[in-house]
Amino acid sequence: MNIKFNIFITLIILIITILMNIFNINNFSKYFKNSILTIIGLFLTFLSFVYIYKVTIVPILFMNLLFFDKYILLYILIILFISIICYHLAYVYLKTIENHREEFYILLISSTFGAIITISSIHAISLILGIEIMSISIYGMIYYNSNDLISLESVIKYMILSSIASSFFLLGIAIIYAYSGTLSFFKLSLFFIYKNKLNYYILLSIIMIFIGIAFKLSIVPWHMWTADIYEGAPIPVSAFIATINKIVFLYLLLRFFLILPNLNIYFFKIISIFSILSIIIGNISALYQNNLKRLLGYSSIANMGYLFSIIRVLQLSYNNYYIIIIPINIYLFIYLLNTLGIFCILTILSSKSYNNYDGDISSYSAMFNKRPIITLILTYFLISQLGFPLTAGFLCKFYLYYLIINAKLILLIIINLIGHIFSIYYYIRIIRLLYLNKINLIEKNIKFHWGIIIIITLIILMLLIIGFYPMFLIKLINSAKLINFIKLY
Repeated sequence: MNIKFNIFITLIILIITILMNIFNINNFSKYFKNSILTIIGLFLTFLSFVYIYKVTIVPILFMNLLFFDKYILLYILIILFISIICYHLAYVYLKTIENHREEFYILLISSTFGAIITISSIHAISLILGIEIMSISIYGMIYYNSNDLISLESVIKYMILSSIASSFFLLGIAIIYAYSGTLSFFKLSLFFIYKNKLNYYILLSIIMIFIGIAFKLSIVPWHMWTADIYEGAPIPVSAFIATINKIVFLYLLLRFFLILPNLNIYFFKIISIFSILSIIIGNISALYQNNLKRLLGYSSIANMGYLFSIIRVLQLSYNNYYIIIIPINIYLFIYLLNTLGIFCILTILSSKSYNNYDGDISSYSAMFNKRPIITLILTYFLISQLGFPLTAGFLCKFYLYYLIINAKLILLIIINLIGHIFSIYYYIRIIRLLYLNKINLIEKNIKFHWGIIIIITLIILMLLIIGFYPMFLIKLINSAKLINFIKLY
């Protein structure tokens, strides 16, 4: 009961932070005060969940709507950690805006709150509410105080397509409810135990729910919005979408597969098709990009394809699913660190110190001659994303190839190798520009934000530790196991 009370108080902290920000805006408070309230609220929430994670021994059921085990709590801590990073990126970005800067923090906290509710939901009602709270807040952040037509186009495209994807998701849940008579994930797990075969209604609902999740993960062919959003949204928002969106909906996909134990081999063959298409289209599209944010968008599509290659192996080892959960989490965690590191560097480069930066890759020409430390850090993040040996990214590629080779999925092995060859080209192209091209950089004295400096240092230290001592990350994931609802009974 005590732990449940702690969870309740922790969630209330975020709600109070939102309300205090609204109150301060209505009273014409200063921007600095709202930023302080935001970081205090996020930090207190993070510390509270750290305490809950340490004291939690058995899973916690909260109001029959939310469920907290070690695995979910670990994901929540990652979400809050990323939100704190995005706050610091937003603090730097909002300094370039003259008016109406305070509302951004309300949207950021609301989206974080929605992500926490989504990832801990065990009931369709709380799940839908969490997804919509997170999505609607993201709509506002994408076009926040912007007069850019690219941003306007991207937010309209994302809002319309996301609404369609949500409609598919809702319809799929409605069909399951009509057939099973329940919206509780626990009861659905039991329901599908006694149904040895999936009839056409359930198959239709599975397809619709999968489409809704695949859109959020930007899996081909539901990927068309990704590059536009990465380019049109402010850098802190692009970082938020590139990380927290992936965490939340990848977790939902894993839970989705565990609730439906009798998915047949044909469904997982379809997963292979989506993986192949995402790897090929994501990498080939990235080859032709001259804007780094768009390139990162297409690279994220390819990375989701790599993760789907690991999920494909789940069908071959369903009874021992935990073997697959560890590599998925290792890949996801390292991908998130590399992505956040790159966006931190982009935040520095997009400040007023670099007058000619517009996201074009040519803006980085010979940056090493002017800013060697920033260039070396960016280079490390890029080669880690590439999977270069002795970097944390190499651990991702090792687990990926170990699993698909061990599963003897020959076609996936070939496609993954081709995809990595393509990725070598476009990442090396950026690195070559940083060191070899003519100087094309106009700059003033840079005023670094100490928060971003600390964050970049922390990310580099974490990647170095994982690169040279990967057992640190493996032990962390081992300490939190994804619970299969079926095995609770």
